[in-house]
Amino acid sequence: MFRGWRKALLLAWSVALCAHWVWSFATQPEPVQRGSGLWVERQSGPLWVAFSDTNPEATDALLLLHGSPGSAGDFDQLRAALDSGLRVICVDLPGFGASTRDLDDYSFTAHAGDMLALLDSLGIEQVHVVGMSMGGGVALEMIAAAPARVASITLLASIGFQEYELTGDYHTNHALHLLQAAVVWSIEHLVPHFGTLDSDSLAWSYVRNFTDSDQRRLADPLLRWTGPALVIHGQRDFLVPVAAARAHSLALSNAHLEVLKDSSHFIIWTAPDSVATLIQAHVRSSGNVASGLSALPRSRPTADQLRGPGRWILITTAAVGALIVPPLASWWFISFVLLGRLGILQLALALGVGAALRGLFHARDGRLRSAVRLSGGTVIHFVLLAASGRLIDWRTPGGALLALLLWALGWWLWQHCNATSRGRLRGRWLRWRRWEYWPSWVVYLPILPELLWRARSMGGIRLATCVNPASELGGLVGESKAEILTAFGDRPEIARWQLIEPGALRQRRASVADFAASLPQSWPLALKPDRGERGAGVTIARDDAQLDQALATIQIPLIAQEYIPGVEYGVFWAADPEGGSGQVFSVSHKACVLMHGNGQSSVLELLLAEDRVLPLLDYHLRMHAPDLVRVPSAGEVIAVSELGTHSLGATFMDSMHLATPQLAAALETIMADAPGLDFGRFDLRVPSEAMLRRGEGLKIIEFNGLSAEAAHIYDPGHPVSLARSVLLEQWLLAMRVGRANFVRGVRPASWWQVVRALSAHASDRELRGA
Repeated sequence: MFRGWRKALLLAWSVALCAHWVWSFATQPEPVQRGSGLWVERQSGPLWVAFSDTNPEATDALLLLHGSPGSAGDFDQLRAALDSGLRVICVDLPGFGASTRDLDDYSFTAHAGDMLALLDSLGIEQVHVVGMSMGGGVALEMIAAAPARVASITLLASIGFQEYELTGDYHTNHALHLLQAAVVWSIEHLVPHFGTLDSDSLAWSYVRNFTDSDQRRLADPLLRWTGPALVIHGQRDFLVPVAAARAHSLALSNAHLEVLKDSSHFIIWTAPDSVATLIQAHVRSSGNVASGLSALPRSRPTADQLRGPGRWILITTAAVGALIVPPLASWWFISFVLLGRLGILQLALALGVGAALRGLFHARDGRLRSAVRLSGGTVIHFVLLAASGRLIDWRTPGGALLALLLWALGWWLWQHCNATSRGRLRGRWLRWRRWEYWPSWVVYLPILPELLWRARSMGGIRLATCVNPASELGGLVGESKAEILTAFGDRPEIARWQLIEPGALRQRRASVADFAASLPQSWPLALKPDRGERGAGVTIARDDAQLDQALATIQIPLIAQEYIPGVEYGVFWAADPEGGSGQVFSVSHKACVLMHGNGQSSVLELLLAEDRVLPLLDYHLRMHAPDLVRVPSAGEVIAVSELGTHSLGATFMDSMHLATPQLAAALETIMADAPGLDFGRFDLRVPSEAMLRRGEGLKIIEFNGLSAEAAHIYDPGHPVSLARSVLLEQWLLAMRVGRANFVRGVRPASWWQVVRALSAHASDRELRGA
């Protein structure tokens, strides 16, 4: 049932997404020039910078730079609290607020250039700069570009040294920002939100502000600025650690540090009066210190060692890994010591958390108790590991975040360190690369517009349900195999079968036994749900145990059918809409994958060596579970799957060269005795290819109606473009056959009938054993 609803949801999402794209293109962008501001020049062209200018007649000018995301409005409370003797300029940095949104560069460096150009336009020679959070990066870049233009700097809950941002490592941080950018892009373009998710926190400018900037550049102005500096920070700041503020104040030669004990990162909202008082006092005292950059940078302050949550994550992870997998403790300890001294800390932690998670994974099967019994020597290893944590200098609480990311990466790597997991990984790649494994809607969606357009001129797509009047909805979904086989009567070409109704297990077993007794050979037997497709619930029972398992799994009416050996083909046949002879539209050879034993490899190893097996590896592992460790003798042939179903592992080969007049004539004769069936695919077996050419020795297993496909399209050598063209031709042929039946009085199914049938088919999926 879930899979059916999932397809419906995917279809609804596709329609909504198309509507969202149309809406996005149709919606006019807001005007570039909004509110008060000025045009400033960039190398890429002019851009609008919106700002508010309070007390423009004052001598001392204060430039307030907001964080990301943010706008000039963030400073409303602070601006109101500042002394009226200051000229206060609150700017919407380009990309934010009412300023130009679409930019080529959102970096600190570009913003600093924009601010200097704005000062030129306003005729301001020198300004006191206040940078809030990410705005501090812009303030420091202004110092680097034009130190004489900056009278003083105030870092307000500001970023600075790279080591205190997230993980502390530029490349790791940048990878995280790029991942964030991918998520925001996906939300913007792949989620049909129609503007409801448009916000600053999901804005592209906010994401680009991170990805375009290099925080390593900020170390130079921090270490060379000789002018007045004020650092204000909240003791409870959870975004930029207070340790960063201490490091910045030590780096700046004339800095004063103020830590507000009861404040967090958002001090301009929680403590605007205190912040305003500190800034005013700083501005008044700034005239005594000259601005500029020293010729050489000062020495960089030493960052704090890993403390708090990061240290406890390290020690806890070490303890879990050592307790569960004691042999790992020795090399783990060595890796932390050596790699820690070499500075390759991320790799060291990856090794540790990967080992711990691998141990936890195995602990589920009872290894935990045995591991704890061996923990006598592990206590010593744990003490060494805890001591080795002192060697690690992460210098940022962001190490906790990286620990979680590396934890996940380590788990993923360990999960793919065995042959089976590598096989699953390659199988996923093959399913993505080979269209034959794609979801049906991906294949059909590109041809749907043309099909609907051409169907409109033929009388509507519902005419297709007029094919096969003897089958419900023409065989679109949920058709009864018993009804279809009954329509063929007692022809010798039909494999013998019997419908087994639901009931007590003993009663159903007796019904199957009576049927098997009437066959020349009782075993094996084919058991399949009366209503089902793509091999769902089909079982080849070879003994009573397999029979009971199939009867317990399939709780709806089922078909018991004699097992037909030979070569299996799918032959698509359609009646002539004009009343002439029918045509063979498609012939495909359904080849089951065969493995050959070599006397050395187990069944599992043979499965993992077959590319045709890997896309459906988990299914084949379940089917061969009892024999996975068995080593077949040299030359032994093992059938991977006995079912001629593509979705269960069979390979479909294009065999259109077998569509002979003799085969078409044989099928025409069979269909003459099956009134009400005129469009669909025969699944049949014959002793040999030559007999199929002659139309002799046919044994029909099933006949599938409207929703059956011309199976030769699934030949691995065929591109998806050929498949789509054949499918389009097939549905148009169904329309022509259906229209001919409509003229004879057959009425098409209503949309309500189609929806009801699809819903009923999805609801009994579990009962079919699918």
